[in-house]
Parts: sequence; structure tokens; C-alpha cells
Amino acid sequence: ELKLEATDLAELLREVMRVAHPQLQKAGVEVEELLGNGIPEVWADRDLLKQAVLNLVLNAAEAMTSGGELRVELGRRGEMAEISVSDTGKGIPAENQQKIFQLFFTTRPGGSGIGLATTFRIVQLHNGSIDFQSEAGRGTTFRIELPLAA
Repeated sequence: ELKLEATDLAELLREVMRVAHPQLQKAGVEVEELLGNGIPEVWADRDLLKQAVLNLVLNAAEAMTSGGELRVELGRRGEMAEISVSDTGKGIPAENQQKIFQLFFTTRPGGSGIGLATTFRIVQLHNGSIDFQSEAGRGTTFRIELPLAA
């Protein structure tokens, strides 16, 4: 059951990045946070939404095996808040792009295939959408759009 509350996404994203910091540092990942000012709140279950974004951030870190750059952005597009998580990792091969949100699909040894499926479901529960662009060898950007509370 969702516990929705008015949520400041910039604050939520800063919390996620604090949690992920040790793993990002260990992976040699440089982080850039572009958290736009004045983005209205969204109705969200904070814990669930943090888990969804954390999944994306940690996946990005794992995609950058020899370090790289991670950019987390917050912006507004019309009546939607937009979170984007971009990495300079290995990218998602074209043949896997249709499957990445499927439960138990993984290409990672020891991976469960649960993270992105969970993220997808959490975003759906918030009446949002998630999509991505990826180029093999260049990196991936995930975008989550959530309806503004105002």
C-alpha cells in the first residue's frame, strides 16, 4: 500500500546520492548533481521512490567498471517532474533493450533481475513513466517522469 506524501524530489535525490556515495566513490565514479530549483512537489511514497532511483544509480555505477561520470538531474516538463540518471558506462546492447524491465532478466553474473523490474513497477504505481536511451560503449540515460502535486 502506497504511503503518499508531498515530496521534494531534490531533497529525495540528495538522500539517494548520500546512500550511494560509498559505492560510487569505490567505483571511481564522478558525480554531477543538477537539481533544478523551484520544482513543485510530487505525491510520492518516499521509501519506494528512493528505492527506485537508488536502483538506477547503483546499476549505473556497476555499468562503469573502470570509473566514469554519473549525472543526476531534476527538471520540469510541463506538469511533470523529470528525474534523469545518466552514466558513461558500457551501455545496454540493442538485443537486450526490450527486456531490461522484465522480472528476472539480467546479464550480470550474480544479478537477480529484480532491480529494474521493481523500479518500473514503483514508477507505474506513482502514475509516472520511465524510459531510457542507451548506446553500447557510450552509456545510458534513464528518465522518470512523475506528475506534479500542484
